[in-house]
Amino acid sequence: MEKIRVKQMNKNQILFFWGIVALIGIFTIAYVYFVNIMIFNTADRKVAEESILEVKSEISELEFAYLDKTRSLTKEFAYSIGFKDVEGVVFVQNIPDNLSIDTR
Repeated sequence: MEKIRVKQMNKNQILFFWGIVALIGIFTIAYVYFVNIMIFNTADRKVAEESILEVKSEISELEFAYLDKTRSLTKEFAYSIGFKDVEGVVFVQNIPDNLSIDTR
């Protein structure tokens, strides 16, 4: 019967092997984590885009309502709610006290 020699691994080789296994495990967990984050961020972005569209449509409706209200404003309506014509118009001018050159 022939003797079969089994080469035993030394401690450095065992540590290297388990280090590689641990590194592969860490990379696998990190990959799953980052893919999960990416999926959730994509879903959150879709929800945010939908809410932005809702707000934009609400703003458009309010703008149309505002334009309708401004079109219905007339002089007769203003008189009916108590507005009056201005009789003496006064203009205010900003005249500086000194006449120096402006160096701004």
